[in-house]
Amino acid sequence: MYLREYIKENGTLTEYPIFDGKESVLLELPVTDLFLAQYVQNKFNAIDIVIKYMAIENYYGQNDYGFDLYKKMQLKRVNEDWSERYIKLIKSYEYNKNVKSNIELDLNYSIHDGAHRMALSLYHIKENILSEVFNIERTRREYGINWFKENNFNNFQLQLIDDKLNELFFKCRKEYYCILWTPARRYFKNIRDCIKRNEEGIKITEEFPMKFNKEELKDFIYSIYETDDIRKEKLDLKYGHIMKSLEIDNYYQSFYTIYVLKIKINNPDFRLKPLTGLPQSKTTMRLKKAIRDEFQQKITAYYYDIIMHMTDNQIQNDAVEKLIKKSIS
Repeated sequence: MYLREYIKENGTLTEYPIFDGKESVLLELPVTDLFLAQYVQNKFNAIDIVIKYMAIENYYGQNDYGFDLYKKMQLKRVNEDWSERYIKLIKSYEYNKNVKSNIELDLNYSIHDGAHRMALSLYHIKENILSEVFNIERTRREYGINWFKENNFNNFQLQLIDDKLNELFFKCRKEYYCILWTPARRYFKNIRDCIKRNEEGIKITEEFPMKFNKEELKDFIYSIYETDDIRKEKLDLKYGHIMKSLEIDNYYQSFYTIYVLKIKINNPDFRLKPLTGLPQSKTTMRLKKAIRDEFQQKITAYYYDIIMHMTDNQIQNDAVEKLIKKSIS
């Protein structure tokens, strides 16, 4: 049952502002985030997209088995071989047709219609895909690795699938940014260690300090939060409290040090952000809470949140990466 029909029977779920009373909203969402959003209870539940990706590679001569796997999967799923239909869709993407057709998602970004288009967007390295997000929670049908084991895919085939899945994970798992502000300067390394021990499936890939004079720091902070949906008056308060904390600490140095951590996250565990509809990583939210809980009492004149900023999705990752590169160039 597609989501529009499901909503007609069950109604909408939330009062999130992004929906403004509508049953769904159209958004351009990051392809890599949507692929990584296909976890259910910490197990990846979209191996069908991997098979569809392998079929595209087969079409372009990069393997000789992708469509065999695709045909076997489709016969098990719908008792019909959709290979010719899929080839037509693949060809349409060659000529840039039908690229704007949207996929259908629920509140958890579970893909209910458009998995073929998702695979094509991954293959053609598209940044975003037009998505209709419905105001309902409904987990998509199970297509985790166990489904393929139960449907007689042999060990050799399962290994091919697993290798491609890991390749796509490597392609989609981009680095998140954690920026520790100057009021937390005495605890930079302690916070790093807190991140390492508080969440499984994450890896700090790089860490480095950055130094700014006062005006540069203000410009940097405001630029960083422009990538989020924080209101201007709240940002003014945050910046003011950062400066207040440092003044009370008698911090009057010429340069202000911040600390940057780049983090790989296996399962970002996304939720829909109520105001924007963009993905928000529950993994980064848990990390931020753990850090606040452990360190806020140690920060002079603590105010929410003068310890750190952490990106939530691929749009923010890209924007913050550009700002950091610009600042250190």
